[in-house]
Amino acid sequence: MKLYILVLFNWWISRLSEKNNDFCFLFPIHLQTKILVVLNGHDFIIEIGQLDSQFGSYLSYICKYDGIQSELCKTPTEAITT
Repeated sequence: MKLYILVLFNWWISRLSEKNNDFCFLFPIHLQTKILVVLNGHDFIIEIGQLDSQFGSYLSYICKYDGIQSELCKTPTEAITT
């Protein structure tokens, strides 16, 4: 049996962005989360899943946009750009 302890501490605190002086809100990422990302007025849905490898489990990402779905990717950026 595997036991996972999720530590969520101060993720909801807003911080100033390094690129501009706007506030940036940080949220924890966990399995089965869906995140809406708006880029250039287009809605992208990022779904977080899990893949297993010989080195253990790691997060995977799928991007959905306008009926199109990416393959399983190792990073959210890769999921959006494929």
